Amino acid sequence: MIKTVLMQKHQKNPFYTLTSLSSHSSFPHLRPALLIIILISYFFSFVSLLAQETISISGKVRDKETGEDLIGAQVFAKDIGKGVITNAYGYYSLSIPKGNILLIVRYAGYQEFKKSIEFINDQTLNIELLPLTSSAEEIVVEATKKNENVTSTEMSTVQVSIEQLKRIPVVLGETDVLRTLTLLPGITVQTEGGTGFNVRGGSTDQNLILLDEATIYNASHLFGFFSVFNSDAIKDFKLYKAGIPASFGGRLSSVLDVRQRDGNVKSISGIGGLGLISSRLLLEGPLFSEKGSFMIAGRRSYADIFLPLSSDESIRNNIAYFYDLNLKLNYELGENDRVFLSGYFGRDNFEIAEIFGNGYGNSTLTLRWNHLFGKKLFSNFSAIYNNYDYELRNLTPASAFEIQSNIISYTLKADFTFYMNDTHKIDFGAETLHYNFVPGNVVPIRGSNVRNTSLDRRYAYEGALYVTDEFTLNSQLTIDFGLRFNYFSRVGEEVERQYLNDKPLVYNPSLGTYDDGIVIGEKRFTQNQALANFSGFEPRISLRYLINDDISIKASYNRTRQNLHLISNSASPTPLDLWTPSSRYISPQIADLIALGWFQNFNDDEFEFSIETYFKYLGNVIDFVDGANLIANNFIETEVLRGLGRAYGLELFIKKNKGDLTGWVSYSLGRTERLISGTDGGVGINNGNWYPSNFDKTHNLSVVGTYQLSKRWSVSSVFVFSSGAPINYPVGRYQFSNLIVALYDGSRNQQRLPSYHRLDVSFRYDSEATEGFRSAWVFGIYNLYNRLNAASIVFRENEDTPGQTQAIQTSFFGIVPSVTWEFKF
Repeated sequence: MIKTVLMQKHQKNPFYTLTSLSSHSSFPHLRPALLIIILISYFFSFVSLLAQETISISGKVRDKETGEDLIGAQVFAKDIGKGVITNAYGYYSLSIPKGNILLIVRYAGYQEFKKSIEFINDQTLNIELLPLTSSAEEIVVEATKKNENVTSTEMSTVQVSIEQLKRIPVVLGETDVLRTLTLLPGITVQTEGGTGFNVRGGSTDQNLILLDEATIYNASHLFGFFSVFNSDAIKDFKLYKAGIPASFGGRLSSVLDVRQRDGNVKSISGIGGLGLISSRLLLEGPLFSEKGSFMIAGRRSYADIFLPLSSDESIRNNIAYFYDLNLKLNYELGENDRVFLSGYFGRDNFEIAEIFGNGYGNSTLTLRWNHLFGKKLFSNFSAIYNNYDYELRNLTPASAFEIQSNIISYTLKADFTFYMNDTHKIDFGAETLHYNFVPGNVVPIRGSNVRNTSLDRRYAYEGALYVTDEFTLNSQLTIDFGLRFNYFSRVGEEVERQYLNDKPLVYNPSLGTYDDGIVIGEKRFTQNQALANFSGFEPRISLRYLINDDISIKASYNRTRQNLHLISNSASPTPLDLWTPSSRYISPQIADLIALGWFQNFNDDEFEFSIETYFKYLGNVIDFVDGANLIANNFIETEVLRGLGRAYGLELFIKKNKGDLTGWVSYSLGRTERLISGTDGGVGINNGNWYPSNFDKTHNLSVVGTYQLSKRWSVSSVFVFSSGAPINYPVGRYQFSNLIVALYDGSRNQQRLPSYHRLDVSFRYDSEATEGFRSAWVFGIYNLYNRLNAASIVFRENEDTPGQTQAIQTSFFGIVPSVTWEFKF
């Protein structure tokens, strides 16, 4: 089998190799400087401890109406100018001197807690905040806590309140976390309807998506038009684009950390909605005399209910639907212990009668135990189960078959937070994962003559240790330093091909192509015997220099490693794309990212402004062979190649948080490129030169606004503009037998689709609450001026004029109206 394949020369990539990379560093000069900073910080901490006697106050911050833990609430001791942020379970611990302290607690959308309290000994202080919508005449929508965007060490993070999320107009009125993220700087989608999202030029598989700590491998429904996240069931979400905490690993570009609601511990309540495409319902309430609570939420589309009503038989026999089920239970064992059990189960099923079908879904279970060791050490232990399955069905009579694939993983984690004093907070922990990859089982269906076959299973172990220290040197400079060690082992039971000179692909100079490597034998590995091992350190550092209360400068550097790869020959992932672990022939991907930003607030936090620039360098980037055969392929190493990548850009963000008009303007200027050089004299992709990746979008502009017309009515609008996605156009054609074959010049991604832009609007009417029941009507128009944006362009023979080539544009959406009724009780 002959392929036009281009593989990277090892001499052009001295930094990234097939072996352990732990001894290498892109920035070796940082090591002594970091060590000096750490030693100085601990010296100042020791002096601070000797200078005054301190006590510890700790506890949880919760919603007074529901008992929900509030993530990221600010607990601030004004007299001493010190404060902390509650963790993912609403817990805080603050060291303060004895005496009277004015304690202030803030959280977006809630009344501020402000009280002077005399503290004599260590004390547990749980605080409940009342939502503004319950008692305040004016509703203020804020996405962040007061000044947090300036004062925290976090940069390149994205966080939007759920209430604000629900006011943004979306296609078919279905509120969507992922679609909202793409309206913020540095986050794009390949094309309209494309699954996944791209962060600062990274591929879609380079995003770690977590739901209650469980990995979601495919976060899309209906081929990418919706995400798996039911907004009613979501309590909080945060996306890290840079400065990724050392507690997260396994992906190069970003981490999306999504947390489900815990459940109302005070009373039975519910949330729901009826829309044109789907309906949803959530119920929650107390358990065990208010020592615990439950949450259950379901969502389902119902196109399949109406398809059988069609008079057209070709439509009547089709299937198209998706569903979600979110579950969560929690119980307080005592003052220092709490357990959680949460799960997600979702599925898509699509079928064109007698032609094609596919289905895919995620199933997760997470069991967690929170324990307090004293007042300063918080711990969380997790056991996690994941199962992502996907299938392809060929429904052609006499040759019908189904390909079934799975990724099953088991995770054990232990995370600790030690609140040393008011200048140090140390996070540390460990995790271990076991992967079971089922690349594909081919099963005949409907009595076809297709042979039942199975591809070899693949197994792997991954482990990590991490530590992070957030310390304050003085009132202006705060540093967050982290270090993560990652270990990955590809293990048997497996039979591995052995290639001549360890080359799965070899260059054929006479044809100018690459052929499959010469197989010289096979090696059998027993259960848990290592085929290949990889390890390395991942340093992370973030710095914040506070110029004044409203202005700060931030910088970050992080290294990330990725041991799993999504092998795809399409621009965006589909349920049929293949996940494969690193091996002897496919190395872990590695990225080094530097970011620098200016953050400023105006007019008492009414306006936020930030400007960030970044540069990212990637090694062992995976790309596909031209004409790659990925389906039911047992030797994927003969279909892929590796190379280098880089991404760089500038991001601007302006946001209005208060008043009748709220919203933001986001602009990103960026480039992301790949370099795949040839071996054995081959010229490589794009003649061995840098070329735009599939995810390169030079310009991205989003304008989002919500205006409160009256107490009941509000209007929201979104305008988006982006450069067209890279594409390859043919340069000629020839006829072979009765077929017309397109000719390409060998360059990669040198043309682009037309620019993308659209305008969406929605109107929301909130009815007056009666006996605890609230409802709202949302009327929306997606793509108001009916712009037919190009999702793809293909070329074919002009049916009206034989001998001429015709360009055909595919567009998913024109103008789309929607109406949704939402309710809460």
